[in-house]
Amino acid sequence: MQFLVFFSIVSMATARFSYFAGDSFVHDDKHRVKSHLQPVHLHSEDEVNAHKEWNDFKKLHQKVYLHPRHEHIHKLEYFNNLHMINKHNEDFKNNLTTFDMGINSFSDITEMEFQKLSGSAQFNSTHHDLYYKDNEDEDVENLAMAPFSVKAAPAKYNACDKGLCGPIRYQGAKSHLQPVHLHSEDEVNAHKEWNDFKKLHQKVYLHPRHEHIHKLEYFNNLHMINKHNEDFKNNLTTFDMGTNAFSDITEMEFQKLSGSAQFNSTHHDLYYKDNEDEDVENLAMAPFSVKAAPAKYNACDKGLCGPIRYQGACGCCTVVSALAVLEGQVKKKSKKLYKFSIQNVLDCLGGDQCKGGWMPTTYDYVKKTGGVDLDSDYPYVLKDTGKCKLNQKKKIKFGVKSVINLKSKDPNGLAAKVVSVGPIATGMYASSKKLLNYKSGIYSDTACNGKNINHGVVVVGYGPGYWTIRNSWGNTWGMKGYFNIAKGKNMCQIEKSPNYATV
Repeated sequence: MQFLVFFSIVSMATARFSYFAGDSFVHDDKHRVKSHLQPVHLHSEDEVNAHKEWNDFKKLHQKVYLHPRHEHIHKLEYFNNLHMINKHNEDFKNNLTTFDMGINSFSDITEMEFQKLSGSAQFNSTHHDLYYKDNEDEDVENLAMAPFSVKAAPAKYNACDKGLCGPIRYQGAKSHLQPVHLHSEDEVNAHKEWNDFKKLHQKVYLHPRHEHIHKLEYFNNLHMINKHNEDFKNNLTTFDMGTNAFSDITEMEFQKLSGSAQFNSTHHDLYYKDNEDEDVENLAMAPFSVKAAPAKYNACDKGLCGPIRYQGACGCCTVVSALAVLEGQVKKKSKKLYKFSIQNVLDCLGGDQCKGGWMPTTYDYVKKTGGVDLDSDYPYVLKDTGKCKLNQKKKIKFGVKSVINLKSKDPNGLAAKVVSVGPIATGMYASSKKLLNYKSGIYSDTACNGKNINHGVVVVGYGPGYWTIRNSWGNTWGMKGYFNIAKGKNMCQIEKSPNYATV
C-alpha cells in the first residue's frame, strides 16, 4: 500500500525563493506524543542512497545538529524540499516555469528558521507610508522623486557591472525582526499571557529553545486570530477564532494533526470512482429522499455520538471517523452507545494507519473480525504498536452488512442520510491555521478549495447554510470538539466523499 506524501503548507508556499538556482506536540490528559512522520517512504537501495545523500549534504554544508531529534526534523525538511525541487525542475525542463531550483545550505531549514531568514514580520507600515505615499511629487522627509527618462533605459542593464555592488552579505539566522514587537507594559502582559497559556494547557517543553519556537508560533497565531476576529466583528467573515491547546504547535506537528499523508489514492478511486451508479466492491450508491430532511438536524441529539476523541500525532483520523460511524449504527440497533477501540484497529488492521488510510478499510476490518474491542479493554496509545491484542471474548460482536458510498457533492442527499442513517464519515482538506484556531461560527475558507483531502471527519448534523462536523482533535478544540462548516459549497472538499457502513 503506497501513500501520497503530504507536504508542509507554508514551506511549499515560501520555499521556492530559497531554492532559486538559476518530541512532538502535547495535549492529552494521559499521553505525550512522539511524531513518526515520514514524508518520503524509502526501502532497500533507495534508503541507502538517501542516507548517503543526507550525509553528503551535511558534510558539504558543514551541518551540525545538537540532538538526534533536531537532525531528524531537518532531515525531513531536506527530503520534502528535495521532492519539491525535483518536481519543479521537471516543469522547468518542459518550459512550464521560468526558473530552476537546486539544493543549497538552506534546504534543511525549518519554517521558523526561514521566517528569521526572510523576515518574520512585515515592514513597519508607518515608515512605509512615510516614504512611499502614492508617489506624490512633493518631497517627503527630504526624499525627492528623481527625474528619469524612458529613452535612457537600455533593454538590459546591471549596476554591478558598473562597480556599484559590494560583496554579498550573509545575514544569518540572528534577526531582530520579531513576529510581535513588544515594549514595556505590553511585554509584561505578553509574558503573563504566555505563562497562563502554558498553565491552562499543561504545556511542558524539553528545552528553552523548544519553548522559544513554540512561543513564537503562539504569538504569530495570536496576531492572526486578533486580525481575523476584527473582520468577524465587522461581519466580513462567518466564524471567529481563539487560542486553544494547538495554538503553539509547529508546522511539522500540524501535519500530524491534520493528517500526515493524503488518503490512499488507489482506495479512493476504488470507493469513489466518478460516483458511478453501479456497485463498486459492494459499495452501493444509496438512494435518498430530500423530503425526509428537516431544516435542521443533529444526530448527537438522538444519542448517536460518543465522546470526542483525541488522535494526537498519529494520523489515524480515518479510523477514528469510521469507528464514530459504527458507534452510531450499533447504538441504533442495540440501544447501547459503545466507545470502540482505536488501538484495536491500528494494531490489527496493519498498513500503519497512523500514516493515513481510508474509512472503508476500517469497515472491512470490522466486517472480517465480526466486531471490535472496547476502548476500556484496549486503550489508545497514540501509535501503531504492530502487535494485535484483540480479545475475542470481550470484543463487541456485530456484523457489518454493507459499506455505502454516497453521491459526491450532493448536499441534499447527504443531509437526508444524516437524518435517516446517523453520523456519516467524510474527508476534507484540513491543513489551515485558521481551522486549527477555529472557535465558533460557520467555517469558510476559499483558500482550501481544490486542495487534496487529507483529514477524516464525521458529519453529524446540519442547519441553515452549515454542516456540523465531529473532529478528532480533542474536546478543548473548537466547539467542544465540533465545528460548523459552510454547506452546499463543497467547502474544503467536505461534500466530496461521504461514506458509512450499515450493521
